[in-house]
Amino acid sequence: MKMLVALRTRLRLLWVLAAAIFIVLRGYLTMRLVFPFCGLAAKQALTQRWARALLRLFGVEVAISGAAPQTGPVLLAANHISWLDILVLLAAAPVQFVARIENKHWPILGWMTQQAGAVFVERQSARDMARAIDKVSASLSDEAAIIAFFPEGQTSSGAGVGTFHGNLLQAAISAGSPVQAVALDYRLARDGSRSSAVSYANPLSLLQSLLNTLGSGSYTAQVGFAEAMSSTGQQRKVLAAHLRQQVIALREAPSNADNLKQ
Repeated sequence: MKMLVALRTRLRLLWVLAAAIFIVLRGYLTMRLVFPFCGLAAKQALTQRWARALLRLFGVEVAISGAAPQTGPVLLAANHISWLDILVLLAAAPVQFVARIENKHWPILGWMTQQAGAVFVERQSARDMARAIDKVSASLSDEAAIIAFFPEGQTSSGAGVGTFHGNLLQAAISAGSPVQAVALDYRLARDGSRSSAVSYANPLSLLQSLLNTLGSGSYTAQVGFAEAMSSTGQQRKVLAAHLRQQVIALREAPSNADNLKQ
């Protein structure tokens, strides 16, 4: 029986990957051929539609509680569990991301991430982190952007929330921009229990994470938004700790989320 389930999961993976490649290529062509003629609002709507299509493919429904920002400036600080997190946040709000420099070199997806306004950073380089902070601060000040980052710096199992590192919060402090905590939690659709199957934490490979995700059924990605708060005069470490506590509280609060129409 286990062998049959494993075979079915692998066959489903092949189908999902084929469909995902089609959706990614469609998004790539949209960015190449349509984006040059679109305004910002239209680009954001197309990007959200693309993210929702991929989430449907992986059996993920998004449910939102709290006020998801639709206009900036605001810097969002979210816990990090899965490779799905970026798609979930894109589906919930018109966000740009701070991403690892390695992502910039991905075939096709790297270019698409750049077009979506991502700020790339080499986390181990103090000089590059300073450059990224300046870039994010400028985007908040000049473009009133909504920018999301993952202050844990790595993915987790989803059972808890790791330490929040506050370096990038300096961008909001320098820009005088609000900050907002965002809690991500994945629940099995069949019974509402928290699931770690979507996790992409070490030592899991991407393939194993994909198989785990597809083998456990459908999910509800709960996205909880705390109230935005001022960063003016705040210390980074204190602000980071406060945002982390807000994320923890949101994940443990009874869900009053509204399902996002996809």
